[in-house]
Amino acid sequence: MNENFNSAFYKKILDQINSNIYVTDVETDEIVYMNDYIKNTFQVSNTEGKKCWQKFWRNEMFYAGFDMLFSILFPILFLVVLGMILYTIIGNISTWNKNNHSPRLIVPATVVAKRTEVSHHHTDNTMMHTFTTYYVTFQVESGDRMELTVSGSDYGMLVEGDIGKLSFQGTRYLGFERS
Repeated sequence: MNENFNSAFYKKILDQINSNIYVTDVETDEIVYMNDYIKNTFQVSNTEGKKCWQKFWRNEMFYAGFDMLFSILFPILFLVVLGMILYTIIGNISTWNKNNHSPRLIVPATVVAKRTEVSHHHTDNTMMHTFTTYYVTFQVESGDRMELTVSGSDYGMLVEGDIGKLSFQGTRYLGFERS
């Protein structure tokens, strides 16, 4: 097959095409010919006789594109994940601080609704952790309603329709005493 591409005529025609052209031996996977355009594009020389995968997949062509893509995407993804983590941490600290600076209030209230939120977390093929968050909605005398996160034991003791005194600080539930 080498003899076919040693002809100056074929090389002259293929070198004038502005497209990446290379020819490999099907049996040995050796590069038989590469036109000037592909050599200039990937800045390679002396390619004839070398394995195709050595020049393309383990050399500049493959890694140049991968490195460029990785060097752009990795910092962007890193910053997005870091931003989400910082946003969550700052939000939680802000809520904690706001609750600490809020007055502790005890107001007459009625339990009007209860709900739970269950989340599942898989650690591996055999382990699964389930977390349940308990919420109770209270209605105060003015008609305003507030949903507070409560512990599982308080959730179990409260019944819709219970009337009593609600103790809270900001969005933090402190207790409920039935009348």
